[in-house]
Amino acid sequence: MASKLVSLISFFVFGVESSILSYLETSSNFNLTLSCIYTSNGTYLEDLDESGAILTFFAIPDDIIARRSQKGQKICQTSSQSNEFLAYLCSPTDGAYPYIGKKFSTLSGFSAVYYGIPITKDVPKDTYFPVQYINGANVTEIVEVDKTHKVYVLDSIIEPPKGTMWDILGIHEGFSKLFALINESLSLELKSLLSDPSKQLTFFAPDDSAYGDMHQISQEANGSFETLYNFHILEDGSYPRSLNGAHFLQQLFPTFEQNSLTKDIYKNFYSTTEQNFEIKSKAIPPIQFTKKGGLVNVQGGSILESNIPAINGVIHRISKVLEPPNSVFETAANKSNEFINSILAVNQTFDDFKQIIAIGQGFVEKILANENDSITLFMPTDDAISEAISLGNLPNRPFNETISQNEAFSIVSYHTFASQNGPFLFDPSKNLPFNSNFNNETFVGSLFEGTTNETMPVWVYRKGSDLNQVSYSEEVFLNNARVFQCSDGYFGNFCRSTLISAKSSNLYALNGPKLCALHAIDKLLVPPIDSKDMKSLIGSMKEISTFSKILEQIGTDFSSENEPFTIFAPTNYALEQANASYPNFFSDSDRILEIVNYHIITGKMLFSRYFTEEQYFQTLAANGSAPIRISANSKDSDELKVYVNGFEMILSDLLATNGVVNVINETLIPNLEQISVGFGYVEIIDRYRTSKIAEMLGSEGNSTLFVPRKKTFSNGNGTHALLYNFLPNQTICLECGKQFHTNLSGSANLVLYETSEAKSNPFFTTISGIYANEAEFVDFKPINAINGQIWVLDRPIKSVELNIWEKLSEISHTRIFFGMVSSCPNVVQLMKGEGSGFYTIFVPSDKAFEAIGQKRTHKLARSKQLCNLIEFHVASDWLTTPILANATASDRSKISGSSFCGGITVPTVLRGETIDFQVGKGSLVFVGTSDWPFSASLVESDIVCTNGVIHVISSILTFKDYVSAV
Repeated sequence: MASKLVSLISFFVFGVESSILSYLETSSNFNLTLSCIYTSNGTYLEDLDESGAILTFFAIPDDIIARRSQKGQKICQTSSQSNEFLAYLCSPTDGAYPYIGKKFSTLSGFSAVYYGIPITKDVPKDTYFPVQYINGANVTEIVEVDKTHKVYVLDSIIEPPKGTMWDILGIHEGFSKLFALINESLSLELKSLLSDPSKQLTFFAPDDSAYGDMHQISQEANGSFETLYNFHILEDGSYPRSLNGAHFLQQLFPTFEQNSLTKDIYKNFYSTTEQNFEIKSKAIPPIQFTKKGGLVNVQGGSILESNIPAINGVIHRISKVLEPPNSVFETAANKSNEFINSILAVNQTFDDFKQIIAIGQGFVEKILANENDSITLFMPTDDAISEAISLGNLPNRPFNETISQNEAFSIVSYHTFASQNGPFLFDPSKNLPFNSNFNNETFVGSLFEGTTNETMPVWVYRKGSDLNQVSYSEEVFLNNARVFQCSDGYFGNFCRSTLISAKSSNLYALNGPKLCALHAIDKLLVPPIDSKDMKSLIGSMKEISTFSKILEQIGTDFSSENEPFTIFAPTNYALEQANASYPNFFSDSDRILEIVNYHIITGKMLFSRYFTEEQYFQTLAANGSAPIRISANSKDSDELKVYVNGFEMILSDLLATNGVVNVINETLIPNLEQISVGFGYVEIIDRYRTSKIAEMLGSEGNSTLFVPRKKTFSNGNGTHALLYNFLPNQTICLECGKQFHTNLSGSANLVLYETSEAKSNPFFTTISGIYANEAEFVDFKPINAINGQIWVLDRPIKSVELNIWEKLSEISHTRIFFGMVSSCPNVVQLMKGEGSGFYTIFVPSDKAFEAIGQKRTHKLARSKQLCNLIEFHVASDWLTTPILANATASDRSKISGSSFCGGITVPTVLRGETIDFQVGKGSLVFVGTSDWPFSASLVESDIVCTNGVIHVISSILTFKDYVSAV
């Protein structure tokens, strides 16, 4: 019968006799497993279909099974025991290339979970590999019987779950008190969670011995009960330990034994030591795990029994009830400095603020122990308190003699925030170690009530980020106080923690069921004096009284819809000087309004510590489109220096209920000079400031400034480069005509033209299709200043000082053509600008003449048709490449292909003769005739002169009736 059964197993399970069974039979370590197979009546095989096969078998060595038997737990004594034991070891799932969290279905109906990292080119041996286990058993060997069949040798017995966690608590003799507490409580949510088969949890369940004389939990304190036991549960995965919420003991601390394929890899991910780490609990505060002497400790409690499988996770029986964090008040007032420092900021102390809390007594306890909201308390360090004393924001120590109970309450309440949406937390992840829920640029209401009996808000700012997630370099501020982000006592880029050991400075607390938190800050938060709003604050400051009067005069709107405000207020002396320099500006009500608005930013509170080396902020001037440039420089001294459009901020961070005032030593005038600085054209303006036209940029006229998109001039450093980008006392209108000429301040011609057709040319790309000489306009509208316009171009307008004749004489690779032109006085006269209008000349390069040979070139130079030929290369108009490509749809259709099309037709100086242009892919422009298109390409284009344009071409053009001189 046994022989028959073995044959049956070989046939149904392995398909051939030489298979998994033969491996077990030839090995000396699995006799007890074979005995189970022999004892079984084979009924578990009925769950397989005809073509099915067990592809993976989990083999348990004899010594492991024998150890279980010695404890009185008999295995395979009956056929039903054998079937139950074997069913969970047999899987029809292919074991090839398994990975983290792979589930092996088994014949028991329950899945076994494989957790492993295979060797690949990305995970080489001796780095993270190997980590291999099935459920809570280490894999000591993986045997490949053939291409599809594998045996996983385990170091402990794996068994299918006996139900959900709630079922197991009810039948396990070690959980009778815990089961009774949950069952008798009003905690339906906890019971439902533990009964939910769709979940994957880890439950550190207290043993009966943990309760002593029955841990008394009030039936009414249902929320506290939920919070207490949620602190015993892991619901989320913590890569690489787990991809779901289930953590077997090996996933917490892998057991590394000589015969195991598993070793501890986690120090490479989370901690500098594998002996200490934490994972966030379902209650949010993390559970701490340590390993000492080979034993795992959970928040000070021992694991009495590990890896109890459940349908919805795994249970570990522990020796104590884990104590969740204290309330905010108990933590802040009673916890030791050593405990607080280790989480909030190493090497900092908080004795002063703790003393202020103690002075506030019951008033303070009432808000810090509030169980209706999630409380966040920001604790200033002792260094921050010392600074506040030196600035006069706090009286001298000892505080119990200088601060009253009400004053202490006011101080603490301004550092306390309540929310129904949870506390402020840093929430680290692998890629974002300081991710947080601090919303950027927003008010949060403190619990402090000022003289208006309204809660006083505090401004949240995340420096260094335009995103909704905190990055490595970002710093978080409340008003001008910086929040410590990591427990080593640093911020942003200065956090010394790495991805391996990053630990955010969240000090968790629990007020009843409400999750709360404490953080450290490096400055004392000081509320607005007498709860003054912006208007009242400015009106109370003598040094900016002139600015205050102007605000009153023009009726500046400080209504709540524009809050908050940041104002850079000029001193009285600065306004006096500005009035003397620009009397016309200050006598014009519209211009005064623009000047005032150029000092105001809405929707933001900008404290001095927020500023970096270079930042730009939109003001109210020019309908909200005029920016200022702010730069901070503390390199020369320990004192932070802030500059606004280059002017020093001499007084900062004056707080009002609806904004902040910073005082500067100059008046911001939204003229061409300062508006350009506000847009970042600092280098260009610095060069103008050293030129003879510096005063014109700030003058009271109405001028035009052209600036390149790249914010720098690259075509020479002389004054001419500046002159050719400035129109004094003149503005332009792009909508007033397609083409017109004017004069630059350097007395050169500026040609503006529109190429609307070129914008639809598939082979010639444009931005706006509007040009100033060879430079294209980037925008259709100017940047408006109080004394003119600023237009952004794709490049600077080149400095032009030479006419066509003079320029051509300088070009080294067109010498032959230049020599020939000397024989044609009419053309020379045009090139020298002695005639009226503009001309465009297409100059064959020296290589074009070399191509026809020296002999032919010599004959051409003596030909009677030479001047006709040269005139055929001259057009009487201003023709840059965008104009040459500016063909109508009809023109483009005359010649077209997949990578080229027709261009415009241009009359030449030679009477009755025309030349045609073609445009190719990549904005390439060619020239020819209707009979001979593509005769020449533009080798060098758009050489702008005072009286026209030069294009160097690759070949000599010939007209229809031209008779060769050769």
